[in-house]
Amino acid sequence: MDAVAVHRRREYPEFMRLWHCILALLAFGAAPAAADIPVPPPQWTLLQNDPDPVCPNPSPTRISFALAQAAHVQLVVLGGVSGPVLRTLIDSDLLAGFYSVVWDGRDAMGAALPDAIYPYQVIATVQSAVAFDATKFATLGCTVASERSTWSRVKALYE
Repeated sequence: MDAVAVHRRREYPEFMRLWHCILALLAFGAAPAAADIPVPPPQWTLLQNDPDPVCPNPSPTRISFALAQAAHVQLVVLGGVSGPVLRTLIDSDLLAGFYSVVWDGRDAMGAALPDAIYPYQVIATVQSAVAFDATKFATLGCTVASERSTWSRVKALYE
């Protein structure tokens, strides 16, 4: 089975530098050099997978998150809100920054998961204490996507 690729993303800080240059240009009539503009550290964030819904199933979907500081990170796909772990996408130490993981809609054994809504959870631990814990939901399959309005109420309870 192929390993899940973890990509450290740098697009957001570059965007922030550009945004600060535009603001400085509007406010002062001149833009500072991009290297002189401090980029704020990222906030702890777990984003909605993209695309969502994943249709047809199985198809790849991207899960992105940001770490405010270096941490041990676990990113897992669950079989329900408090269900068993179906697949561990990340279980390693990562530096602060923006990350992206592609999930192929399969479980740990490589089998395609049936059409359903699956929670995915990121837990970041710093010095044995949980610094960040968030859950979002991925919709696999076209049939489930058509019933998504009903499920959106269920998802809203946990977000």
